[in-house]
Amino acid sequence: MTGRVLINAVPNEQATVALQSPTLPFQYYNAATTATGQFAIDAPDGDYTFNIRTNSFASGISYSRQTRASVRGTADLGDFTFSTVNQTVTLVDTNDQPTSGWLLWSSTGLGDQFEYSGAINGTSNIPTLPSVATTLSVASSRSGPFVPVGTFDTRLSTVLKITLPTLFDVTGQVLINDVPQANASVFLTGSTGSFGGKIDANGLFTIQAPNGTYSLTVASGVSLSTAGLTTTLYRQFSPFVVNGTNVDTGKANFVTVNQTIKLVDTAGNSTTGNISWSGGTPLNGRFFSYGPITDTAVIPTLASATSQLLLSTTGNPTILVPSVDTTTPITTTLVVPNFVSITGRILLNDAPFPTQAVLEGTYSFYVPVDSNGRFSLRVPTGSYHLSATTTQAVGVGTTSSGSVTFTANRYLDITADSTVPDVNITTVNHTISVVEKTSSASIGWNGLAILSNTPPPKAPDNNAFGLNAVVNTTITVPVLATSATNFRVKAPLGNDILVTEPIDTTSRSSSIVVGGTAQTFVVGPGDDDGDGVSNVLEALAPAADRNADGTSDYRQSNVANLPLTTDISPRYIAVAVPAPSTHSGVQAVALSSIAVQPPSGTNFPDGLIKLNSSVSSGADLLVSIFTSSLNAQTRFALYDQSSSTWTQFPSDRITLNPSLG
Repeated sequence: MTGRVLINAVPNEQATVALQSPTLPFQYYNAATTATGQFAIDAPDGDYTFNIRTNSFASGISYSRQTRASVRGTADLGDFTFSTVNQTVTLVDTNDQPTSGWLLWSSTGLGDQFEYSGAINGTSNIPTLPSVATTLSVASSRSGPFVPVGTFDTRLSTVLKITLPTLFDVTGQVLINDVPQANASVFLTGSTGSFGGKIDANGLFTIQAPNGTYSLTVASGVSLSTAGLTTTLYRQFSPFVVNGTNVDTGKANFVTVNQTIKLVDTAGNSTTGNISWSGGTPLNGRFFSYGPITDTAVIPTLASATSQLLLSTTGNPTILVPSVDTTTPITTTLVVPNFVSITGRILLNDAPFPTQAVLEGTYSFYVPVDSNGRFSLRVPTGSYHLSATTTQAVGVGTTSSGSVTFTANRYLDITADSTVPDVNITTVNHTISVVEKTSSASIGWNGLAILSNTPPPKAPDNNAFGLNAVVNTTITVPVLATSATNFRVKAPLGNDILVTEPIDTTSRSSSIVVGGTAQTFVVGPGDDDGDGVSNVLEALAPAADRNADGTSDYRQSNVANLPLTTDISPRYIAVAVPAPSTHSGVQAVALSSIAVQPPSGTNFPDGLIKLNSSVSSGADLLVSIFTSSLNAQTRFALYDQSSSTWTQFPSDRITLNPSLG
């Protein structure tokens, strides 16, 4: 491949051009441009990342570009041109007088990049590249410290006036147990940037920084070592202000507390292992200790009421041991537990369930599960809870969509090398329909449905699932078959929970009838109470407990609550008989279907209701009819299908109560 590199149409000599293979990250093909800006690179056919960087030897500024290149035989890639935008920068002191210094300027983000490092004496013209956001820092000399100036847009030529800030000395001393530390690391972070400094043989440091609010961070440069263990110390001090004068932060003295750690096996014999130990807080000081222990080790720490101690032994995973209080010197005996090997499989509907499992007990472990659903690891003996979770999308590409999460659970008592019985999640498809009382069942509803089961702890089959989906009328999802599953529905707008009634997922479908917090029901398919009116139709009634006995009508065989019309907001009528009498075959009957029409002058605003009710021969049966059509003139008639005759009820057999409807 050949081509040219130019800056404002001028060839750039000694620019670097490199091809990098995406499949072989460390394979490069390089070239440098000639005096005419030409380059030539030999490389095998393939797709490459193409990097260009101009020569900055004379100007102090370099330009770079990264693009893609496809090599398919010999090709001339043409010219790569960088078009610059001149920026005029004036550097002044705090008295607004021109002064000298050093600038660092670079672009960020996407596209062509530039980097500038150069001296300035009063005013300089700097050819940048157009960029929305560039960062500029200034110092009195090349050695710094550099103070951030700000972020600038270089898409157009601009005139910048920069003030070189006055720097003040922040001093202090680093000690460990009153012994100066020559190689500690110290730096400031604050409102005007971050600044580091030098430290001498006496632990004395000086950091230069402009006015601002800062925090001082100190890390011990000379680690404390005992029997192959290494301890480092760290502390972040409270913020302070630099305001026109030097600041002495005083002594940063780490006072250590020696802790004795003894390692033994379960028989009490000395053994070996590796520890990683940390404790403390940033403001009060933190310590980090790591390395091998053979039998016993004395470890310098910092005072901390709680600490995290990790222990590892050859061939076994790392375990977290109980926290150790390091506020006073103590001897802590760590017992390395007996490890055993366990294997097993996690399945979903008898198929491999690759996932990340968790084993929790006295110790906790992440358990990798491979593509065959198998896991294998070494763990200390004890009681554990094994769980693995996966999430599947449901309803993809439809107006009802969401996700269902399955969690496999198994409680284990591990005493020896063993194979764990398969943990298998078996699902069933369940169809959920959601309808509103204010609409017909065919119009449906659109809102958020949340479905989950809560298995009893340590049950033999303790698997769990959770559904979170937007339901537009209906959705079919895989679930676990449980008789009492928690279910919630939320309105499309707002967070009001409309239903908290359990749902039975052992059936293949359920309907959610939404009618406000107090009148929302989860109903299964069919007619559970056997009165002839489906669960859904009875639950859709404006008053789903029409006889106000505290039980929903769709659950009672002695109460039938049914619509009289089929429009969007149908009128309902309810017919009730005292238990233990029951209804069956209750339905609304059109007056036009009756062979003999009623006597002239009578009107039936609610039509006819057909019902079969159980009653002993010769006995009375009290029938309660709940309708919105009651008035003082209301009468009732009975049509006998066997004789095709009409009979009006005597008035002394009727009690009207319009207030109850």
